[in-house]
Amino acid sequence: PVAMPPVLERLTDDLVLRRAEPADSDAVAALNVALFGVQEAVGVRALFTPGSGAEWLVVAAGAESDHPGKGTIAAACARIPHAFDLDGVAIPGSQIEWVTTDPAFRSRGLARALLRAHHDRADAQGELLQVIGGIPYFYRKLGYGYGFDRPDSYGIAPSAAPAIDPSRAQVREAEPADVDWLLTTESGRARDGLTVVRDRPTFETWV
Repeated sequence: PVAMPPVLERLTDDLVLRRAEPADSDAVAALNVALFGVQEAVGVRALFTPGSGAEWLVVAAGAESDHPGKGTIAAACARIPHAFDLDGVAIPGSQIEWVTTDPAFRSRGLARALLRAHHDRADAQGELLQVIGGIPYFYRKLGYGYGFDRPDSYGIAPSAAPAIDPSRAQVREAEPADVDWLLTTESGRARDGLTVVRDRPTFETWV
């Protein structure tokens, strides 16, 4: 891996685009919660844990904004490395997630600057594919196109699980002991078209 410098770019006298550190996790999580809801906090914090592989970038404003945990987080987003498989061909790549901008700092091109920096990082790491989900049409402004349909997904909270005969099956929260089963299931799934190859750190982060 190519090391990332602490500060990537000074955008203005008051705004610095820099690498995010664990000391920034509370502020980044708080921004995501304020914009999208409390359910975002767990995912954001998980991607700050060692071993997740994610690279966070932030735009920080104010005094000492070029230091971890300092300044006001004006914008942030994460790049999550993935190993993709296209009909048996391995393709290194990543996914951009949790793109957020504080409303007080909007219309300054901060999201564009963050994604440009992530694209440069992806190039430096030799990635060949980058995907992004989210707001339809918005990311076309930043050079993305529609390459494939997002599959349907379903989430069932244990408290909202349908009635199931407990002698046959049960719905519960995933636990660390389930990671081996998830890996076994992952290794046996069909590799038709474009898929993401999940590894142990990915499942451990999810759990």
